[in-house]
Amino acid sequence: MNTTKIADLTVDELTVLIRNVVREALEEHDQAKLIDQRAILDIPPLSVGPWPEGLKLLSREEYYGDDER
Repeated sequence: MNTTKIADLTVDELTVLIRNVVREALEEHDQAKLIDQRAILDIPPLSVGPWPEGLKLLSREEYYGDDER
């Protein structure tokens, strides 16, 4: 086990240490984001049964008009 005290480090050594710790933290954060994003693919489809008679799904053009805004 390394028992170097932080006060015994040079400024350059401390800078390298801080950069390495920050880099590791950012990599862990990025990895966690990837895992969270992939989890959305595991959601099972939802079935609400048959559509009620007479229910119509509107197209984009029917909802917003022909100007596509």
